[in-house]
Amino acid sequence: MVKGSIRRKWGMWSASHRFTMCLLALLSLNANAGAAEVKQDIDNCLPVGDRVPICRFTAPEDMEVLPLGDQLVISEYGGLEGEPGRLVAFNARSGRVYPLFPKPELTAEPSVWGDLSCSKPTASEFSPHGIHLSRRFEGQWQLLVVNHGPRETVEFFQVQRSDFGRYELNWRGCVTLPEKANLNDVVALPGGGFLVSHMFPKHDDKAMQRAIAGRGRGGKLWHWDPFQGLKVVPNSRVPFANGVQISADGRRIFLNVYLPGFVRVIDRASGEIIKDIPVPQPDNSNWLPDGRLIVASHTGGVEQTLACSREMRACPLAFQLVAIDPQQLTSDIVFEQEGAPMGAGTAMQALGEHWYIGSFIGDRLLRVPASAAKATH
Repeated sequence: MVKGSIRRKWGMWSASHRFTMCLLALLSLNANAGAAEVKQDIDNCLPVGDRVPICRFTAPEDMEVLPLGDQLVISEYGGLEGEPGRLVAFNARSGRVYPLFPKPELTAEPSVWGDLSCSKPTASEFSPHGIHLSRRFEGQWQLLVVNHGPRETVEFFQVQRSDFGRYELNWRGCVTLPEKANLNDVVALPGGGFLVSHMFPKHDDKAMQRAIAGRGRGGKLWHWDPFQGLKVVPNSRVPFANGVQISADGRRIFLNVYLPGFVRVIDRASGEIIKDIPVPQPDNSNWLPDGRLIVASHTGGVEQTLACSREMRACPLAFQLVAIDPQQLTSDIVFEQEGAPMGAGTAMQALGEHWYIGSFIGDRLLRVPASAAKATH
């Protein structure tokens, strides 16, 4: 069984939110029975056809391909209330998993990439969510990490490779977001800045209920740079902001609006909305080697998502991978999955001849052949 209490996407509310928890419990009653029926099959960690679970993780919510293209860095999701999590590396060839952060021997570099007033988190204060790997203008590899600790921050790490073929992370700074920030995903910008999505106000029952219903404008996208600080991106106020990516030329922002369900494309220079592309409950996005944006989309209902907020080794929630052409802004479903060996996909990365898919809950990644695109199961 995975450690302690699995951190879940919906069930991470403080004790003061009794009304909301009662509401969510009522919504999930019917879904619990369906989840129980598949629990035994999904718990056994056995392949289903060419779909292979790799059961060595704790809630591997987001991932990036490391610089030489041979390993993944994975965010083991701590949860919205700041339960501790970690960053790990996964060597797909050897199957080895090893910790990257927290690691007590790592120390900050002399120069700071974030806000000078932001301090390094302790192990108990580190609770990762969305991550993004990029190359800075000075040439160093940078990993940005959303952190739900006692404060909501974006953490900066420098990625380096050791003489033994392993990767290491050096903490290089952070930026603290305003009170009631409730972050999800982050993407780097040229010049050392970033965009980070805010789902809905933290510890606000009414805002959360509106977001789950796909109403209101409690979500938004923050822009930070070292010269101007924080500001809200125009036309990014939505009910429930989730994953975020930026086009290769830096001109277009792709913001996933989990509910009511679309990907908003925003012109970065003007702030104008270019298009809202319908995608059911879009979670995280990553770029395929061929230049398409791949979006993990939850096609089960909110009730089914709630039913996975339990002590489970995996969630059976149905999901799709949707590929978006960043120029034509058209979309195609390229992969579908439900039930064993893993549902509730949140992020996908291509590595070699396989796709690796993470989840916000459970103990596993799902590995499928890249040739499985457009297959259904």
